[in-house]
Amino acid sequence: MPDSPGPGPRTRARSRAKVTQPPPQHDSLNPRRSEASWNEDVTASSTALSEPAQTATSGTPVSQGTEQPISTLNTETTAESHTATQQEERTYPFPAPKMVPATPVQQTALRKSQESFEGLGCPTPFRADSHVPHGNTKAQQLTVLTELGKTGRVKKEYLHTLYNTPELNDSISDFLRDSPLYDSANNHWAEVPDSVDDEKVLYAPYIKIIQAILDGPGQSNANGSTASRIAVDTHKTNLVHYDMETQTKPDIVIKATGPSFQEPIPLSKQDPASGMVHIGWCNIACVFDVKRNSPDGGPKAQLGQIANYNRQVIISQPNRRLLRSLIMTETRFRYFHLDRSGAFYTEYMDIHGEAATFVRLVIGLSSRNEADIGLDTNIQWEIEDGMKTRGTITTIDGDGNRIRYALEMDDPRFIQHTIRGRGTIHWYAKREDSDKRVVIKESWKADGRSSEKKLLERLSGANKVNGFAELISYEDNIAQTKDYRPDNFVCDDFVNCTLVRVTLECPGPSLRFFSTQIEAIGTVRDGIKAHANLLIGRVVHRDINIDNIMIVKNSKGLRGVIFDLDMALSGYAHERPPKSPEARSALRLYLSVALLRDQELSEMCAAVQDYLDDLEAFFYVLCKLLYGFRGVGTPVARSRDVRTSVLARWEIGVDSTIATNKYEFLQGTEVVEKPQRFWSTASVELGRKFGKYILGIIQEKDSIRQELDPDVRNERFRDLYDNIDSHYTTILGYFDEALVALAKPGGSLPRREDQPKPRPTTVVFSPVPLGAMPPNPFRRIRGSRGPGLTEYHLAGSDQDTGVPAIHDHECNRARCHRAELVSHPQTPSASRPSGSFLNIKILSRQSKLKRASEEVDDMEEKAGKRHRRYSRPFGLPETIHEEEDSIDSSDDDSEAE
Repeated sequence: MPDSPGPGPRTRARSRAKVTQPPPQHDSLNPRRSEASWNEDVTASSTALSEPAQTATSGTPVSQGTEQPISTLNTETTAESHTATQQEERTYPFPAPKMVPATPVQQTALRKSQESFEGLGCPTPFRADSHVPHGNTKAQQLTVLTELGKTGRVKKEYLHTLYNTPELNDSISDFLRDSPLYDSANNHWAEVPDSVDDEKVLYAPYIKIIQAILDGPGQSNANGSTASRIAVDTHKTNLVHYDMETQTKPDIVIKATGPSFQEPIPLSKQDPASGMVHIGWCNIACVFDVKRNSPDGGPKAQLGQIANYNRQVIISQPNRRLLRSLIMTETRFRYFHLDRSGAFYTEYMDIHGEAATFVRLVIGLSSRNEADIGLDTNIQWEIEDGMKTRGTITTIDGDGNRIRYALEMDDPRFIQHTIRGRGTIHWYAKREDSDKRVVIKESWKADGRSSEKKLLERLSGANKVNGFAELISYEDNIAQTKDYRPDNFVCDDFVNCTLVRVTLECPGPSLRFFSTQIEAIGTVRDGIKAHANLLIGRVVHRDINIDNIMIVKNSKGLRGVIFDLDMALSGYAHERPPKSPEARSALRLYLSVALLRDQELSEMCAAVQDYLDDLEAFFYVLCKLLYGFRGVGTPVARSRDVRTSVLARWEIGVDSTIATNKYEFLQGTEVVEKPQRFWSTASVELGRKFGKYILGIIQEKDSIRQELDPDVRNERFRDLYDNIDSHYTTILGYFDEALVALAKPGGSLPRREDQPKPRPTTVVFSPVPLGAMPPNPFRRIRGSRGPGLTEYHLAGSDQDTGVPAIHDHECNRARCHRAELVSHPQTPSASRPSGSFLNIKILSRQSKLKRASEEVDDMEEKAGKRHRRYSRPFGLPETIHEEEDSIDSSDDDSEAE
């Protein structure tokens, strides 16, 4: 059978039942299998991808005793797909394939599984979030407000129900009756004025009131705890944000000690030994803000400011479930609540007439009982000298019994830096009675989202997918956000979220903590293979990122596994709930161009997330390694400069701008930085090949999405999905080739520094006939019409009248026809010859000045030199002026003398 040139546009009118051509063979965009492999019996299952690849010198997986090719791909076809060096010069789009007699197509396991996802509607859209901060504090406030979405307003009567117990109410009544700070006869706080011109006047009286509350009725909920709470005026204290670039100054905070709080690293220029209160986001129980009655900024502006503070609190205190704050004015106060489902606030309440409610809220928001202030007491730490030293997390084991794990304090965890959304956290821990390591993934599942539990149970046990982390336990219904709201709470944008914990076997650390280049590349490679196995199990992951890939340590086979099915989609209809009303959250760095592209601006149909988007996400994982790590254990500091950082261009901005930046990067039109020097040539070449292949897929999907006829569009998508086996095989082949190169002696060495290019020798052409070479032809004589162009006259010979002057039009012609020009010799200024040189004399057009070769003096004026320096004609090298200046500098000195 003749070879097919490529996958190009295929006949649209044909039906799926009758195939008019066999799948073409491999090419640089969509390498397809040979006709023989398509006629093989399909016996592939998830075990077809069970063993890691062992590479041969060609980079092709070895078939005997090692990895089996994906689905029914044989090793011969795989080898054919890796002749990329000969085929990658082909341009996109590819020519249409030759028409050949129909051949029955036998579906592979991958292709059959992919069919179960076709015909599905568009996925739930993504929500803008604040995971990656950018801009100043005002810009960050707007970003957080966008993330929170619509906020509900609650009647002030709701505040009467919070922290309301008979014992506490009695204690509050006694406090208000006896405290000199409150005038119980007039129902008024004694030191709080009714009107102020500056809110700063209110700081001192409110600090005094809050501290008196904490020292009085606030002690009633201590229950023997040694934890402390102190009201601190921080309106002049810059609290550094997690991004280490911005900082804010909340008005009043409650400094806390206890099992969930630790002293901050002294970044706020406070010395603990000086007696100042050392405060930071990691030891703040709650935030209070002070405003004037008028203007108070309105609830939206207040929420933006409060949310920006509390976002830093939830990042620094990862066991936070919710955050609560108060806004106080001269006569009123307002309550704000934030959690994983968004935010709401209450109406204003009279701070004087409702003093008992105000006191009760201050006690509740500053409570020594950490559960009252929204901290998860299942996660606790031991504090020594103000710092967390050891920690534990309690969940359930496989039998449903409570079990406590010891947290690995030296192993950083992944924390999603948002308020609303999944709030995913990865805790790495060990059993207290053994060294068995686990990873405990904690997240908030929105109602209507696919159940990760069902998928994990189906993919474990006898149906275990090789390359996916094995399930130990699943703890559900730990907490729900609807319990933090009034019973009759109504908001169009509210969706209840449930806290769940998934405990998985941990074969090694996150991909971030690779120890060698080979380990990093091999882990990504096996992660792609695990993704294919997962797809054969009829699950598409849809959330590939660097933190969802773990390294397998001390294994002769598998090198990497993937986990986290929060956003996964099942191919079985009974495992797919109706479309969730809650928008999805995702890291923009790893989203595909198709998902980021604005469908209205690009005039395309809405994107459907498929396995190709996940393969593109693996490419961005590789780029995260190449551009985000200077070496082992040395990540590059996150940059917010989109002009110089590739990763910043993929994280900051609106989705359509990020999509354009990614597309331009793949095209090679925007090169803002190079991969880090640590990565070898083989790794960088892998990124180049992978990116070129992904670019072809993006272009094909863009072309399909622009198709107006839905039937034709669906047919073209099916044609694209017919290449599913070769999509995986080709990409794995690129990784195999890189691993072979890395395994060679010196293959993992960092790339050499670019050698500085030698400065090119300046060549100045002069329209001089052969044989007429002046002693200093590079020097331009004052008054000549062009730089470096001079009239030459051969004195004392028969050729005195034989060399005509070269005029302007001839000078231009001489510049264009270099064959008529000769280059000057080395500068005579370095070594002046003695005596005359062929008795040659130099004549100026405007003067009869003659210079002898033994005494060359520069008579030019400085103004003339400046004129030539800034009026270089087009076409002459810039370095000519540099040489002239360096030579003429000695003459300037002589003139000064």
